Amino acid sequence: MRYTNRPSVLPLVLVAVLFGLTACDESKPAGPEGDSKLPPANIDLPAIPSDLGDNAIPERHVDGSLTIDGLKRNRLSWLDKEVTVKGQIAWVYKCPYEKDDKKKKPRKRKPEEEAEEEGPRCQRAHFYIIDKNGEADLRLLVVGLTDELEESFEKGDLKVGDEHTMTGTFLEIGNGFVASDEGLVVLGTIKGFEPEEEENGKGG
Repeated sequence: MRYTNRPSVLPLVLVAVLFGLTACDESKPAGPEGDSKLPPANIDLPAIPSDLGDNAIPERHVDGSLTIDGLKRNRLSWLDKEVTVKGQIAWVYKCPYEKDDKKKKPRKRKPEEEAEEEGPRCQRAHFYIIDKNGEADLRLLVVGLTDELEESFEKGDLKVGDEHTMTGTFLEIGNGFVASDEGLVVLGTIKGFEPEEEENGKGG
C-alpha cells in the first residue's frame, strides 16, 4: 500500500476560527456603550472649602464705604469721582532728612513752584492703605495731605496699623503723583480728623 504525504487541513481550520473571533472583538465598540456590564466611573472630587465665602473681600463695608479691592475692581467706573474708602494705614512717607539738616528744603506745595536753592528736597506727604486682613500688595496711594494731617502723623495720632474712613477724588494723576495703572486718591478728609470749623463766620 502506498501512502502520500498530504498536508493536514486541521491547522488551517484553527487559524481561521481564531481570526474570526479576533475580528468580532475588534468590531465591538469600546467603553460603556459597547459593554453595558462595565461599572460606572467613580470620580473622587475634593471637598469644597467651607470658608471660601469668608475669604472674599466685598466691594463695600457695612457702613457703605468702599474697600480697596472693591474700588480697584471697578476702577474705571469710579475714575474722576469722589469716593469714600476705608482702609488700614500700611506705610507712611517720612522725609529722609533731619529737621536740623541745613540742606533740607521745604517740600513743594504746588508742582509749578520752583526751588530757589539747590539741594535735597522732601517729597510731598503721602501714605498707602490696604484692606484689613487683605493682600499687602493690593494697596492704594493717598496724597494731598494738609499741614494739619501731616502734624497728626508726626504726633502719632495717625499711624501705621490704624483703620480709617476717608473721602477724596479717585484719579490717575494728582498732586504731583502718577498711578495710572492702579489709581490714587487725592485726599479730602479723614473721618475724625476733619478741620475745625471757625467759630465766627466771615464778617460776623
